[in-house]
This record gives sequence, C-alpha cells and structure tokens, in this order.
Amino acid sequence: MNLKRKSIIRDFAILLPLSIIYYSIKSTLLPGIPVPDITVLILLYLITKETRVEWAVFAFALGYIEDTFSGSMLGVSSFSLCATYILLYMALFKVDLTVTTTRILTGAVMVLFKGLLTYLLLSRSGIEINYFSTFVPTAFITALFAPAIIRFFILISSHKEQELN
Repeated sequence: MNLKRKSIIRDFAILLPLSIIYYSIKSTLLPGIPVPDITVLILLYLITKETRVEWAVFAFALGYIEDTFSGSMLGVSSFSLCATYILLYMALFKVDLTVTTTRILTGAVMVLFKGLLTYLLLSRSGIEINYFSTFVPTAFITALFAPAIIRFFILISSHKEQELN
C-alpha cells in the first residue's frame, strides 16, 4: 500500500471517530449552545493538507452523521458540506489557506455558507429556523477556535504518522 493511501486511511480513521464523539457531545450535553463547527474545520484542515476526491465523499459522510445526530432531515448537512468543500476547493486557488488569519476568516465564512444552505433547504421544506441566532454565533465561535482546533488536527496527524513509520 502506498504512502498516500495510508495517509488517507489514517486521517479518515482519526477524524471520523473524533467527529462522532463531537456530535454525541454536541447533541446531548450542549444542544442549544453555539460550539465550533468541527466539520467545517475538518474540511479546512484536509483541503490545506491535500486536495482529493475522497475528501468530498468524506464531507458527505460527515454531513450524514451530523444529520443523524441532530435529528434533522437526512441529506441537508451532506449537501451543505459537499457544497462547502467545493467552495473551499475553489478558494484554495485564490487564497493561501495555511495562514492563520485566512483560516479564521475562511472558517467563519464557510460556517455562514453552510448555515445559509441549510437554512434555505430547511425553509423550502417548511421547517423554520432562525439563521442569525443559530449560525452567526456558531461562525464566531468557529473563527475563535479555528487555529487551535486545526493545530490539534495537525498534531494528531503528525503523531500518528510517526507511529506508523
């Protein structure tokens, strides 16, 4: 098995259980409290590491897991995260996403974008949510914690890489 394939499997094996634990805590202990949107930060971390088609599929899986834990309509977060990944991919050609300030701003903008798509999809189906009280605080909190969380992902990935070698 080549080194790139090991890296993809390793990141998937680390980030998927981490996101499941995050959604478990978010949906049970912190249901109404704005917490950082870890899925957007995972996508931001992965796309700055390397761009791969597998990460778009991973974004879909993360969205499906988010819909399952939040009790939302299945597919809404999957669509929103896939669209967010595509927007991040396009932004990668215009902006240096490895700089801390751009990570902060990009994280906040992507949470707002994901929230807008979710809001539009849910409102078209007859479910009303308040965009400003739901997604704007989440975007602010995500921007605030983005550097630390992405640095945590980098440390975990490099630590696991050293263990495998």
